Amino acid sequence: MIKKSEIVRLAESKVDLIEYFNTYVVGEVKIGNHRQVVKPIQKGGSTICPLHAETDASFKVFQKNGLTLFHCFGCNTGGSVVDLYRRIEGQKKGVSMSKDDAAKSLLSLYGFEEIAQEALQDVNPLKLALEKIRGFKKVEINQTFNIITFNQQNNKIRLQTDTERKIKQFGQLDRMLSAYVETMNET
Repeated sequence: MIKKSEIVRLAESKVDLIEYFNTYVVGEVKIGNHRQVVKPIQKGGSTICPLHAETDASFKVFQKNGLTLFHCFGCNTGGSVVDLYRRIEGQKKGVSMSKDDAAKSLLSLYGFEEIAQEALQDVNPLKLALEKIRGFKKVEINQTFNIITFNQQNNKIRLQTDTERKIKQFGQLDRMLSAYVETMNET
C-alpha cells in the first residue's frame, strides 16, 4: 500500500470533494466527440461521470473513514478530491500530473498556497518517528534502524531546496520508519 504524502492529506482535509465538483466540474463536458451535461451531486447521490462518455449516471459520491470519496461504476475510477482533480485537469490539459502536484494545485485553487508551503517545509519524519515509537510500551533497538542515522538523513533532506526531491526522500525515510514500526508492533 502506498502511503499518502502530507500535501495530499492536507488537500483532502481542506477541500471538499462535493464543493469542488459542484463548483468546477458541473456543466457541459466534451469527451472526444461526445458532449454531456454533468449535473451537481450530493453525498450518496449519483450523476453523469465527467471522466468518460456515458448516458447513465454511474458517478457516485460516498463517505468512508471520514473522507468523502467518489467512484464511477462506468469507467471504474475512484478516489478522493485530489484524484478527481488530477483526472479532470489531466483530461482538460492532456497531461498527466502527480498526486502531489494535483494536491498543490488544488490547494492553490482554494487559496491555501501558504498552508501548502508550510506543510512542505514542516514534513519531519523524525518527529513522526518519535511520536510513533513513544506510543509503544516496549521499545527495542532494531539492528536495521538507527535513530542517529535517521536524524542525520532527515536534517540533510531538510536543507535541500528542490521540493520534489525533498518529498521523495522524506517518503523513503517514512517507509524505512514504517518498516521499523511494524517490526516493533509485532513484538
